[in-house]
Amino acid sequence: MMAYNATNRAKPTRWAWAKSRARSVGWKTVIMVAIMTFTNPATAATPLATGELKELTFRGIYDNAITLKGGLYEGEPFVPGGASRPRVRLVERLTVIGDLDGDGTKEAAVVLTENSGGSGEFTFLAVVSWRDGKAENTATRRIGDRIGLRSLQFNDNALVMEFVTAGPDESVCCPSFLTRNTYRLTGTKLVEIHSETLGQLALADVVGTAWRLTHLARSEPVPQGVDISAVFQANKISGSAGCNRYFAGLHGDGPRELTIDHAGSTRMMCSPAVMQVESRFLTALRNVNGFGFMLGQLVLNYQDSANVDALLFSPSEGHD
Repeated sequence: MMAYNATNRAKPTRWAWAKSRARSVGWKTVIMVAIMTFTNPATAATPLATGELKELTFRGIYDNAITLKGGLYEGEPFVPGGASRPRVRLVERLTVIGDLDGDGTKEAAVVLTENSGGSGEFTFLAVVSWRDGKAENTATRRIGDRIGLRSLQFNDNALVMEFVTAGPDESVCCPSFLTRNTYRLTGTKLVEIHSETLGQLALADVVGTAWRLTHLARSEPVPQGVDISAVFQANKISGSAGCNRYFAGLHGDGPRELTIDHAGSTRMMCSPAVMQVESRFLTALRNVNGFGFMLGQLVLNYQDSANVDALLFSPSEGHD
């Protein structure tokens, strides 16, 4: 069994599952999880090929079925000549594999995002069965509005999602409550068999996790060949800043609150390009003012005199 798990904890904590916060400014974001059933063991790996996942047809997102092309669907503009249009995109990194309904066959769960111009953020689970040598969407279930997915995992023939959602007195724009939902495939339906609220997102929820930086800003990937990491321990963050090792204190008292002290580091020299990236990372780190999760990634929000942006991290398999 294979599973995507965004926690990557160094030691067990009460959050053995992971959560994420999915935010999209100015767009409606829909997360769909599609489950594929393989009835022929000899061809079980075939539908997991990246090419096939990128060409699947899904129902239940809009009134009509949509078909991905290269992992993306783009509909017609809502207003002729306008820029706003429905879009659905496959998030390849969130693929998990396991037996969801206990019948001895395997399922794959994949995540897709849907943007259609509004502020609402919706999450769906969709079932896709492997029939007669092809993948076919057979059921779709809506999960909620403006939830933030942190992890997706198979456990005991069930699909488990942990996410951040709005509490009773919170606006749906700014959720902070951790929720764990469990679903099982029954016939052609995904049935919710368990749901629990785990509390509000706090600094303790990242302690014991390890991450690798993917973006210096939301729209700026880390340059190829530069490896930056972050390991969260009690009251401390450490890792590689690209060239040097760094370490700093952590603070956070309220929901989603996180600040980081000025980092200490070793004093090695690398190429000018790497040193420039390292300097930008350490500067952003000391300007962090909160955190969340987005499609399985850790988001460290930062603000300085010129920018309001975020560092994005993907789960790391271990500590540096």
